[in-house]
Amino acid sequence: MILMLITPFFGVSQNLDSTNTEVLDSNIIKVLDVETDTIIDGEVFVIVEKMPEFPGGMKEMYMFLAKNIYYPREAKEQNIQGKVYVNFVVGKNGVLRDVKIIRGIHKSLDDEALRVIRIMPKWEPGIQRGKKVAVSYNLPISFKLGGDKLPFPSPSKADFNFNAAVKLHEKGKYKMAIKYYSDGIKKDSKHINSYYNRGLCYYKLKIMGLACTDWGKAKELGSQDAENLIKKYCAE
Repeated sequence: MILMLITPFFGVSQNLDSTNTEVLDSNIIKVLDVETDTIIDGEVFVIVEKMPEFPGGMKEMYMFLAKNIYYPREAKEQNIQGKVYVNFVVGKNGVLRDVKIIRGIHKSLDDEALRVIRIMPKWEPGIQRGKKVAVSYNLPISFKLGGDKLPFPSPSKADFNFNAAVKLHEKGKYKMAIKYYSDGIKKDSKHINSYYNRGLCYYKLKIMGLACTDWGKAKELGSQDAENLIKKYCAE
């Protein structure tokens, strides 16, 4: 299972028409081995047969966050709210490493998000073909005013559509994935990952006009990968 609050990403550059197909997805896929359907990123996988899991599952992870994250005074005084997107790698031994901010809000909130990820216990590592592997994840952490501690986090309505779309996307069911990405965008017009991934589906279907339109929207919302794709594949 992928992409509820946690979403894998990152990878390396390949030719879009080669056997290892670069999908340049800032949220789910970078390199896909077409023959094996295995999504890889060197020694760090992004989607595997059994995804890494916080000990006890998602509910326990939410409880851990709710218990351990505190709202920085500076951000509270300035009424700063929103989501901080953190990326990290769950190693073969379950230890989290390479923790970094992908999209921040304010330094104090960004630092707090990094701190709480770094104190997480070991996860259950990901499994691919019976072996433990390192897997890259994104984790959006919501900060909302209303108390000293972070409220119990939950996925947005758009995230549920996005999760379903990603599963279809992985299986090559691009038209169905587009429908789910589109439904998510109706619920959240700023869901950057839905625009980006929908553009990838249009690309696979060779509908470049719509692909470039979606990547353009993702670029407006802050996606550097979308900007790179536009420069490479979209007419000026």
